Amino acid sequence: MLKSIGLSLIVCLGLLTACNKEGQLETIKETGSQYKFIEKKDGTKVDTSKIIEFHLSMYNEKDSLLGSSFKLQNGKPFVTKVPAKPAKHSIEEAFALMGEGDSMQFFVQTDSVFKGFMEGQRPPFLPKGSKLKFHFRMVKVTSLTDIKGKHEKEIDDYVKKNNLSMTKTATGLRYVITQPATGPLLVDGDSAYIHYTGKLFNGEVFDSSVPRNEPFAVVVNETPLITAWHEALKLTGPGGKITIIVPYYLGYGDRQSGPIAPYSAMLFDMEVVKVKAKGTAPAASAQPKK
Repeated sequence: MLKSIGLSLIVCLGLLTACNKEGQLETIKETGSQYKFIEKKDGTKVDTSKIIEFHLSMYNEKDSLLGSSFKLQNGKPFVTKVPAKPAKHSIEEAFALMGEGDSMQFFVQTDSVFKGFMEGQRPPFLPKGSKLKFHFRMVKVTSLTDIKGKHEKEIDDYVKKNNLSMTKTATGLRYVITQPATGPLLVDGDSAYIHYTGKLFNGEVFDSSVPRNEPFAVVVNETPLITAWHEALKLTGPGGKITIIVPYYLGYGDRQSGPIAPYSAMLFDMEVVKVKAKGTAPAASAQPKK
C-alpha cells in the first residue's frame, strides 16, 4: 500500500539525533532528512512489531498540496504494518521517533528521492534542490494481536446483528449454504464458473459479476485468488450457493485493495453456475476486481 505513495517504514533509533523538542528542527544524520514535532504526546511508541494508523499530507516547497490521506482515503487514516526494513529518504525514517498522538513535519530532499531516475521522469513541480514536506499525525499504534482480537469481535457482532447462522471452519472462514449443490462438491483441479458479489460490512458492493452477466472462470486451488475463495468453493458444487465472511488473514491481509482497507473483513455471495470435468480448464473470464 505505502509503495504507491512513496513510503516504506522505520529507521533505527541510533541513526536519529537526540533532542526532539517540539518546534525544533532536527536532522537525521545518515540521510539529511529533517523533521520538526508539532505536538508530542506520551502515547504508545512505534516499533517493528506494531500496526500503525496515520494521517498524511504531502506538499512541495511552494506549499501546493500533492496528496493526502483525507482525499485518498475518504477521511480515513492509512493503515500498515511496520516492516523490519525501512526505506531511506522517506517519512518512515521519522516513525521510530513517534508515538500515538504525535504530530510532525518531515522534510525530504527530492534529489535523494529521484536519484538514479532518467531525465524527464522528475515532475516539474519537484525541481532539483527542492524538498518534499510531509505533515502527518500518528493516530493509533497497536499490536497485531490487538488488531486480530478487534477484527474477530467485529465479525461476531456483524453475524449477530444480521441474524446469520454461519459455520466457522478451522481456518476462520465463516459460511452458510443458501442453496444446496445439485452434484458432487468441487475438489482441487475442478473447473467452474462462479457468479459472485463482494461487499464490505457497511453494505458497499466493491465488485460483482452479476450486473456484467459474466461468471468468473476458476480452477479450484490453482487460479490465483484469495485463500478464502478456494476453501469456500470446495464447500459447494454445481448449482450451489454459498455466503462467506472472509477474515483479513484469508483475504488481502495488510494490503489495501481498492476500497478494501488493510485488515478488513469481506462478505461474498457466490453461486456455482457451471462445472467442467477435472483437468478441463474453463474459458478465460475477467478477474474479480480488487
